[in-house]
Order: sequence, then C-alpha cells, then structure tokens
Amino acid sequence: QELHKTLAEIKLHDGVPDAVHGQFNVARNMALYYYFQYSLAPEVQMKTYSVIELALKKRFPELANKTLAPLLKKAVSSGLLKDTGDLVEVLSKLRNHAAHGSADLTPHCIDHIEKCADIINQLFTKP
Repeated sequence: QELHKTLAEIKLHDGVPDAVHGQFNVARNMALYYYFQYSLAPEVQMKTYSVIELALKKRFPELANKTLAPLLKKAVSSGLLKDTGDLVEVLSKLRNHAAHGSADLTPHCIDHIEKCADIINQLFTKP
C-alpha cells in the first residue's frame, strides 16, 4: 500500500501528451510489481529512459530520428531543462549502460520514476 501511494503521487501534468502519459503509466505499473519481483528494478529504470526519450521526441518532432543525447542537448539549449554540465552525459551513459546489457540490480526504480516525471514535466507547458 505504501508503494502504491508513493507511486500514485508521482504525476505528469495535463500539458504532457497522452502518448507520454500512457507510457509513463506503464513504467509506474511496472514499479508496483518491483515490490514482488526485485529483479524488475532495472527494467523499470530502462523504461523511464525510454519514456523520457519519447517525451523529447514529442516535444521536438523535427528531431524524432535522433537519439537521447542530442534530444537532451536540444532541451537544454532551448532552456527547458537546466544542466550544470553533466545531465546529458550522465543520463545518456545510464541509459546506454542499461540498454546494451547489464547484470546490475539496483533498488532505485522509484527514484527513476520521480526523476522521469520531473524531466518530462519541465518539457511541456502546463495548461
């Protein structure tokens, strides 16, 4: 119940496109099952990276064929995301590490959901 409550409080605002909302909800639902299957945490983390990338592609449709790093750079240069010099590099490395095979088992999938929501909410204007 505590996990469900925590995840229910992490939300995207109404200015975020429906397709992004849908995939974010998939990530949150996956995180609920992490309680029962600890090994799902890396899968949840990977899903948050893909949802962020989807949101960036929706925000910058002219860059829809680009990968995560160039999309993040565009968001930073557009002033939508703040970066003190490592967001693009760190997020891209984390995503690539997860996407290209890893046996890491880290318990931080709820933090990933929170960060995912924070980044996505910054990309779109609240109605």
